[in-house]
Amino acid sequence: PKYDKIIKEEVNEFNAIITIEYKNPDQPYSVAVHELHFEKENYRWYLVEVYYVDEDGKYEGL
Repeated sequence: PKYDKIIKEEVNEFNAIITIEYKNPDQPYSVAVHELHFEKENYRWYLVEVYYVDEDGKYEGL
């Protein structure tokens, strides 16, 4: 979490997609982008998928 930054949030009543960017200051040219997909059930949010995102597309991480 120290090097993560939220760059986009898409939230509705039952789903959320949070896009985060990871930058390590020791490797300034290396940036990783991940999409975290959540679903809401019984008033609680659950992580259902993590995607690695690059210029070629999205790749499942879970």
